[in-house]
Amino acid sequence: MTGIRTMNNDDELETMIRGMGGERCTVVYFFLPWCGSCQKMNPFVDNIAEKNPNTLFLKVDAERCMSSSKKHRITKVPIFVLYNNRTRVDRVEGASPVELESKIKRIQNDIDYKKVGGLTPTAAMTSMGMPSQIGGGAGTPKMGDISDYLDRKNCRVVNDLLPTPFSGFLEGNKLVSGRGMGRLLLVYSFTEKMMIQSFKLKAPIHSGPRILRFFTTVGRGVDINEINQMNATQEVMLSEDDLAGEHVIDLRQGGFVGITGIQIFIPENMTKSRRIEIDHLIMNGAPLSLTPYAGTADAEAYSSRVVGGMSQGVEGPSARHKY
Repeated sequence: MTGIRTMNNDDELETMIRGMGGERCTVVYFFLPWCGSCQKMNPFVDNIAEKNPNTLFLKVDAERCMSSSKKHRITKVPIFVLYNNRTRVDRVEGASPVELESKIKRIQNDIDYKKVGGLTPTAAMTSMGMPSQIGGGAGTPKMGDISDYLDRKNCRVVNDLLPTPFSGFLEGNKLVSGRGMGRLLLVYSFTEKMMIQSFKLKAPIHSGPRILRFFTTVGRGVDINEINQMNATQEVMLSEDDLAGEHVIDLRQGGFVGITGIQIFIPENMTKSRRIEIDHLIMNGAPLSLTPYAGTADAEAYSSRVVGGMSQGVEGPSARHKY
C-alpha cells in the first residue's frame, strides 16, 4: 500500500509515533490479513494516504502487535486510531472511508492553523467586517467569565458519575464522566443573548478531554446519543498544555454572537483512562446588550455567517490560538 508504513512489532510502532508523529496527523491502521472488511478498505486507505502526503499512516497487524492492540482497546478490525502531534485524539471503527478522511482533514486543519498562529478574536472580527474594538478599547465591555449570566435552572450535565448537580461544577466541583462510553454533555443556558469569544479549561492530563464540540443550534433537551451524530458548530482539539488552565483558548472567527444557549459535547477519551475529568471550565464573553451590536442587525448577520454557516458543514480549522 503506497505511502503506508507496515509495523512489524510494538516497539517499532511506538518509535514511529514518537519520532515522526510531531506536528502532523498520524493514522494507526489496525487490521488482520484475513479480515474481509480490511481487504475492502485497503484501496480506500491507499487513496486517502496519497491525497494526504503530510499524514503519517502506520499499518499494524492486530494479532502480531498484541500490546499495541491492548493499549488501544482493539476488539475488532478495521480500526483507525488518530493522533494529533503525538497525542491520541480520535478513532474510526469499521470500514468508513468518508469518516476517516473527514477526521484526518479536521486534524490537519488544526495543525496548519496552529503553525500560522491563527487569528485573535479581534483580528478575526476585523476580517469579518466587525468593529475591532469589541473585547477591548474605551467604552466597550471587557470579555470575561460569563457565569453570572447563566440561567442555572436550565443548565445541566449528562453522564456525570458523581452525585453533584451542574451547579456544583459551576461552583468549583469537578465533573467526572460515567462508565460505559465515558462521554459528557454540558448544556448551558443564558439569561440573555451573549457573545462568547474564548474559554479556559483545567483538567488532569491523563483523564482530561481531548476534543470539545460546541453546538449552538440544538435544543436544551438534546440527548447525548443524538448529539454524537450531529455536525458540531465548532470543534476544538486540546493539547496537554491546554489542560493546565493557564491560558485562554480562542474560539474560531471571533466565537459565537447572539446566542442564548450552548451545548458542549465531549466524546470518549482516547487516553488510557476512558473516564473524563474536568476541574473547571470557564467561558469568556459579554452580554450582547453591552456590545456595539445591541439592537442592530449586524450581530444577526455575523451570527448567521459564523454559527449558521459552520453548523451547515462549512469547513474550517479548529480554534487553536492562545494568548
